[in-house]
Amino acid sequence: MSDEEQVRAMVEEPSDGSDRADRPDGSGRARARGAGPQAPAAAAAAVAAEAGIRMLNPARCLDQLSRHAEHLRDRSVGLRAHAHADAPSVQAVERSGAGVTLVLDDGRCLLRVDEGVLSVRVEAADEAGLRRIQHVIGADVARFGAREALEVTWRFLGRTCEG
Repeated sequence: MSDEEQVRAMVEEPSDGSDRADRPDGSGRARARGAGPQAPAAAAAAVAAEAGIRMLNPARCLDQLSRHAEHLRDRSVGLRAHAHADAPSVQAVERSGAGVTLVLDDGRCLLRVDEGVLSVRVEAADEAGLRRIQHVIGADVARFGAREALEVTWRFLGRTCEG
């Protein structure tokens, strides 16, 4: 299965093992316990992009990104702690066997570890939201992987589904 197929499978597979019909919000994604309401943009993603970042320890980077997002969510400042007033806010951090989903007010970011690669897919309701998420996630990956001089190259996937 290619990286793209694995990321798509992660998006389509329920993270809690339940069937989509069992979900009260009908979004196709389980909400983290106590996470509050699902971000509207995450359920109605219209544009998406992805990146496959080759690195020495992608699992470590995934863990750092997850813990960082949880910290920002718990502090109720979201990603606005980054030096950008318009950065998306973290609504929930959902962990599953397949990876991690960051639910943001602008959309969502799906993270998965494959052999030597951190696979990232970002989805948003519009291109402005997509760019905000790409910027923050890309900056964090570059910062956490500074020793490897990582660069994130995004591939725009275009329109996905109409809400």
